Amino acid sequence: MDPVMLLVGRAVLVVLLVGALWVLAARRLPAAWSSIGWGALAFPLSQVARTAFVVPVTLGLTAMLGTGSPALATASVVLAVLTSGLFEEGTRWVVLRWWAKRARSWREGVAFGLGHGGIEAVILLVVSAVNGVVLLGTADAVRGSVATATPEQLPALDAQIAAIRDLTLGSAALGLWERVPAIVVHVACTLLVLQAVRDRRPLLLLAAMVLHCALNAVAVGTAQVAGPVVVELALTAVAAVLLWAVLAGPLSRRRVDARVPHRPVPGDVAP
Repeated sequence: MDPVMLLVGRAVLVVLLVGALWVLAARRLPAAWSSIGWGALAFPLSQVARTAFVVPVTLGLTAMLGTGSPALATASVVLAVLTSGLFEEGTRWVVLRWWAKRARSWREGVAFGLGHGGIEAVILLVVSAVNGVVLLGTADAVRGSVATATPEQLPALDAQIAAIRDLTLGSAALGLWERVPAIVVHVACTLLVLQAVRDRRPLLLLAAMVLHCALNAVAVGTAQVAGPVVVELALTAVAAVLLWAVLAGPLSRRRVDARVPHRPVPGDVAP
């Protein structure tokens, strides 16, 4: 199939699926739309904060380790793995603590996690589609500019263009499926952070950060020794355990809602 059709089709599909998931959550949990909205706001906020931290740190590492050095590549991966978990969970805590003050139950926590994971899926796949379509349409011009300005980056650009041109239905579907375990992880982490806020248990925030960073490390580590299918199988297996925890285990509604808040919290405002 034409890669442009695959990219655009996947982007449209993820928007429809996430929208349907949010409507289902609001009606069937049921949960307030404000909880979904606050979750959807938390992801872009976390990326703004993360970028503000990562950019200067990366510049400093580049100056110390040298452009293109193996040490810089390793440091960049470690930085990405750690900051993703720290900033996403930290932002989740800030939003739940100061703004989403009505999200204190299992239902609202699940809705918040679906908002966070859902908007992440939409942003990542829509941006991927836009970038891919633009790059395919301007490949020759971009190659010419890169060859003149930074020729050492040309092989990486060629590999990126080739990967987009060789996109198959299977690989596009795998990229879509990747978002499913990611959303489960966001729901589980939200329930941990929600309890950290509501019950004044900071160790649960630390647990969410460690879990998030560990899953990032598993994905990166598995990708070094196996293909993308194995990576997604590993993440799906972990997500299955977390889904059990959310539905029947330590993060289930019975367990989360069994704890009484220390003191009442005033209602929040819609984002």
